[in-house]
Amino acid sequence: MKTSITNLKTSLFLITLTLSSVSFAKVVAKVTEVKGNVFAVLPDGKTVKVTPNLHLEEKSDILVAESGSATFYDFYDTTYHLNSTGHIKILDRSVHLKGGKVWIQSTHASSPLSLITANTYIDYWKSEFITSFDQVSGKSQVMVVGGDLDVSNILDRNLKYSLTAGAFTVIDPDVNEGQPRQPTSIGPESMTKAMAEFKSIPKSILNKETPAMKRSIASVDESAATKKGEIIFIKTNRAPASVMPKSLKAKSSVSGVSGPVPVRVIGVFGPVTPKLVAPSLPKVDAVRVPASAQPAVMIHDVDFNQSLDSAIDKQPKYPSEVQKLVDDLKSF
Repeated sequence: MKTSITNLKTSLFLITLTLSSVSFAKVVAKVTEVKGNVFAVLPDGKTVKVTPNLHLEEKSDILVAESGSATFYDFYDTTYHLNSTGHIKILDRSVHLKGGKVWIQSTHASSPLSLITANTYIDYWKSEFITSFDQVSGKSQVMVVGGDLDVSNILDRNLKYSLTAGAFTVIDPDVNEGQPRQPTSIGPESMTKAMAEFKSIPKSILNKETPAMKRSIASVDESAATKKGEIIFIKTNRAPASVMPKSLKAKSSVSGVSGPVPVRVIGVFGPVTPKLVAPSLPKVDAVRVPASAQPAVMIHDVDFNQSLDSAIDKQPKYPSEVQKLVDDLKSF
């Protein structure tokens, strides 16, 4: 009898322990869409293939294979789109991005949430943004699509930057002691390209006009940028000389130049009479004549010329041996 009571107590203890462990397995998210191979590592260490309608427990890891993607939502009205090669850990009211890129939509969130990378802490509520983390460089990037959020270094949360729609920042461990970079505005085209990387997301979401696309960013107006190889025609009020009225044509004192040059005066009100402005002649450098081509200097001193000729005649034309040979030849 005593043994039976002991066995009963042991069984009740084991049942209570089992029920306690089950109660700690809290479901925090549900998968809605899957593309390619996506796997989940459950809190007990078991790995399962992720399929639509799968319920995810707290502390579950989701790993997306190359060219795959996954979409899930939590119970605080927030949707998460995980891109190719992404890795994220799901907690209660928080997610830990361990690699890849995630697009978070919490425009109707019922509670403040947070996203964590190895060096970044993001507080958000009713906002939409894209965050990436590079496991090799340790660099995090945050780009806000709608709403606003606060970004700080995970080791120093006192220094925060508030980002609004159309702004992004970078947290690089090798730059600025790992603090977030000053937020920078981006253009609508860059925003569209960033969202287009999430190919598995329905087109109704991808093609929607976000707050960041509605606002025009003057500092980065990508629509006004000149395309490479584009020819720009600049309109002016100046008419070619060949079509100018005869009454305006006038001969210039410079040969080969005719017609008035219109002058535009800025800051003067009222009609301005165009003035004739003669173009300046090109500067011509003096041509230096080599000494060999210069004419000989003519000296008109008769006595000097005679003495010069006499001195030249007395100078031997050849060395003595050669001169003797010349004289011998002349004697024959």
